[in-house]
Amino acid sequence: MREMNLNLANLRAHTDADGRVDKLGKHLARVAELARQFGSEFGAADFGAVLGILHDIGKALPGFQDYLRRLDSGEQLASGPPHAIWGAALWYALDSKKNAWREMCLPIAGHHAGLAAACELSLSLEQFVQQNLATIEELRTAIANSGLLLGLQFDASQIDGARWSSAFACCSPRWPTPIF
Repeated sequence: MREMNLNLANLRAHTDADGRVDKLGKHLARVAELARQFGSEFGAADFGAVLGILHDIGKALPGFQDYLRRLDSGEQLASGPPHAIWGAALWYALDSKKNAWREMCLPIAGHHAGLAAACELSLSLEQFVQQNLATIEELRTAIANSGLLLGLQFDASQIDGARWSSAFACCSPRWPTPIF
């Protein structure tokens, strides 16, 4: 499998009705900041920020970028490739103890389609992660390289601290080496 080299700053999230292109890195940062503010009201600011970062990370994949180019060229397409599942799958893969998967994966996966039953989503994510580990690792690397996680004081002890810590090693002195 060839490496995708996903640079979030250069990829697109969407094009507004007025034709303005919204870059994915900036979009994720803005949503993360809003979710951080909302989460701070109940002591979950950094959880909120991570939700904001992961919610549209699937838009970084070539299939979604191609979908956006096709829309811009005037093609009439009913919908694009699924993107919400990718952020949920990334979290699910990192949370090996499955301590916080419901709180994170349900809103990420359901941010367009609505909330799934937890048992159904868990089964779907188990299979999806196993089938897509290499792509999930590419997305993890893209997030780690983006700088979006810098400054988060995320309490990794709430999930599998070793896996989470190692997944985003470049972002904090507490996070030593990559996984998968």
